[in-house]
Amino acid sequence: MAWLVACSGSHAPATAADATDAPADAAFHQSLELLFASEHSVAIPSQVAALPFSSEGASGSETGDFSENQINGLAFDPATRLLFVGDDGAGISAARVDGSGALEPLDDAAFSDVRAIGGLVLAHGQLYAIYEPTSSSTTTITRIGYDGSGALSNAASISVPAVPVQLAFADDFAYVVSSSEIDGYAIGSDGALTPASTLAGSYASPVSDGAHLFAAGSGSIDTFAIGSDGSLMSTASIEASGIDALAISPDHTHLYAATDAATLAFALDGSGALTMIGSVASTGSYLMVAPQGRFVVRFATEGGATYELAVGSDGGLAAPIAGPQLGALSGAFAWATTP
Repeated sequence: MAWLVACSGSHAPATAADATDAPADAAFHQSLELLFASEHSVAIPSQVAALPFSSEGASGSETGDFSENQINGLAFDPATRLLFVGDDGAGISAARVDGSGALEPLDDAAFSDVRAIGGLVLAHGQLYAIYEPTSSSTTTITRIGYDGSGALSNAASISVPAVPVQLAFADDFAYVVSSSEIDGYAIGSDGALTPASTLAGSYASPVSDGAHLFAAGSGSIDTFAIGSDGSLMSTASIEASGIDALAISPDHTHLYAATDAATLAFALDGSGALTMIGSVASTGSYLMVAPQGRFVVRFATEGGATYELAVGSDGGLAAPIAGPQLGALSGAFAWATTP
């Protein structure tokens, strides 16, 4: 069974959503998909909804209060079935997701002194919290360990001289992308990040297939080969204007790009080359691919509208199906899966 976890708020997205790939066995491809969404309005606390996902679209109902403040980051670990929540005021906490999709907040799993205003990313068995204070030009990325109970520990931080940033993980390296450069970090056996490379340039929406980094440039989608030392070498650039977001399929064979009026589909081969195979008129500021690869989902910040685009056998997209209104979304989303 699979869920997408989403939340709402006022901050722009600062994480890539491709950090964890879901399993791809035959039984999994027959399972149901659900969407978790957290709405935030004038009244707090936030509300969490569970939305069944299918070819007929999504619908759902409110499941109750979850946070006393504003949720800006979400990350899910399928191995422990833990959902980590980055809260603007309360820090980072965890909840257990049961087989029905219900959330059980864990009172003892919390870091009140770590904020995740810029988002959360789960990768290499570690949790990474992005903190972008509005009064500073420096971003802090904090690495946090955790166990099966959800207990958080061993916090260690690095500072990045840019705000805002977006974070993408490849096989052995992490990349912090800002409006001025891409900074590469080697990932240690304990998840520690060590500076490895810097590439000047203005890029956004980074995603990786492990061997390559893809990012939206000025009027283009650029492909970079990742060297053994983490350095980036530009290998291709395809013309594409007004890119708001990029997403990669779980099997790394297709790349999808969102503009303000359409979703573009590209075939992706092992060399990192992109070939456009079609586009579909659609709107929404955020873009994600379902872990089974059967749907591309777009979200709109204004009003929280959701749109589901079915993926064909060739990776092309069908016309969007409108889903429910989810309130004012912040762009903090995370796919959640269970066996």
